[in-house]
Amino acid sequence: CHRLRQPDVEKSVEFHHQPLVTYLLLTCFDRLGQPADWVDFTAWLTSKRHRSERDEAAAQIATGADARACAEGMHDWWKGRYGVRSAFYRFLREMLPEKARTDLFRTVQVYKLQIPPSLEKLPVSDSDTEDFLYRVRNDYTHRSAWVGGVGDSQIWLPPGWPRDRLTTIFGTEIHRNHWEQVWVLGWPWPLDRAVREGLAAYVRNLAEGGDGPTPHC
Repeated sequence: CHRLRQPDVEKSVEFHHQPLVTYLLLTCFDRLGQPADWVDFTAWLTSKRHRSERDEAAAQIATGADARACAEGMHDWWKGRYGVRSAFYRFLREMLPEKARTDLFRTVQVYKLQIPPSLEKLPVSDSDTEDFLYRVRNDYTHRSAWVGGVGDSQIWLPPGWPRDRLTTIFGTEIHRNHWEQVWVLGWPWPLDRAVREGLAAYVRNLAEGGDGPTPHC
């Protein structure tokens, strides 16, 4: 990401620069959140080392389930431990030190309003911020979609946000029952700081004899 930040590289990739850096940093989240003994699904199905996990997964499948239900049940168990989504959220909730998580979330403001005629402001929680981060990662990965970085917005800023740093409207979406807008502050480098904090926590955990994420280590 820092090599991509070099002026000649930024010039050559033009408007792809920020989305690419953002994507790469967000993929670090799920990489650091993966268990140390990560294994892909096919290998997991045949590995002697993971037989106990397969037995645990099979025990949760209903008796008499057909082949499709069995396959889905086994895959769901694997995703719960080794899947990208689980690893991404594990990084945010367990690997990232609490202060670093708070600092990162302060750079994201999610606003949700009910669609007309109500226009009532809806409550927003940390899970909305987590879902936004994961959605950005997947939109770029699977759909090459990028709607962020529409430019410097100083006309209106969320309360308490500094006016000397780049603030952008990342995107606006209309859902079935609400309208949502997300603002980000100083991106993508707050993601860089979060990755560094998470990596440091990961290394400390391994040095102490751990084998994966440790809550707020």
